[in-house]
Amino acid sequence: MNKFLYHLSIFTLLLTAGFICLIFYWLLYPYNPIEFKEISLGKTEYKAGDNLDIYIDYCKYTNLPAETTVQYIDGIIFTQPPFVSNTPKKCGKVVTADVVIPTALVPGDYNFRQTMTYQVNPIRQVSVVFETPKFEIK
Repeated sequence: MNKFLYHLSIFTLLLTAGFICLIFYWLLYPYNPIEFKEISLGKTEYKAGDNLDIYIDYCKYTNLPAETTVQYIDGIIFTQPPFVSNTPKKCGKVVTADVVIPTALVPGDYNFRQTMTYQVNPIRQVSVVFETPKFEIK
């Protein structure tokens, strides 16, 4: 019986050590779900209700979906409700024309900020932010 308890305790210690190593790996691994190389705008003047043309050169390294939050910043932050996006794993250049400038924005100079939050493992989220150059809403 003592031999059984000895082997059981060794197994339990090894299992616990393995679990602790897994937790540290999940917490410390430098995840990079997406990388933005270049971001520019099609023009610098828009009207409320127009489509915002954003040219993005990026590489996405995972197939995970992201919870995406969009903000317009001019000193005051106008935040739109979050949504889930899932771009396939690839590198490329894309023009996003599906971003509509809200009609509630008052005229002024704005930056467009998009925050994508990825659940990379059961205990960790990684957020990636990109921001456009300033543009004017007339």
